[in-house]
Amino acid sequence: PRVMACRSQAITLGISDAITWTGWVEHKAAFFTALDIYCLPSRTENFPITLLEAMAHGCPAIATQCGGGPAAMLADGCGILTPITAHGIATGLAQALSHLTESASMGARARTRVVERYATSVVATQLQEVLMRTAQR
Repeated sequence: PRVMACRSQAITLGISDAITWTGWVEHKAAFFTALDIYCLPSRTENFPITLLEAMAHGCPAIATQCGGGPAAMLADGCGILTPITAHGIATGLAQALSHLTESASMGARARTRVVERYATSVVATQLQEVLMRTAQR
C-alpha cells in the first residue's frame, strides 16, 4: 500500500520518469555500483543490512538519524547522517550530489570501514571472543 501511494505521489509531482521502482534486487553488486548515491530514509533502524551492502560496494550513502546502527556505520566521514525529515534528507542528497568528488571519497571510506569492521571474518572473530568470555564465566 505504501509503495502504491509513493508511486501515485510521484505521478502527481511529475517525477515518475525519474524514479525506478526496483523491488527485490537479485544482482546486488550491479545494482549498488550503478547508483550515484544510496539513501536510507528510515524512521527506525537497528542494523540496516542494505546500508552495509551499499557501503561495501563503495556507494556514497545517506541515512537518517534513526538509530545507533546508521550513526556508527557512517561515522568518520563514511556517509551523511540527516534528520528524519524531508528537508533533512533533501539537504543531504543535495550536498552529496553537488560534491560528487567528495561523495566518491566518502564511498571509498565506507568500503574500507566495511572491510575493517563488518566483514564476516572480523565479526566472526569478535563473536567467538564474546562466546569464549561468556563460557568462561
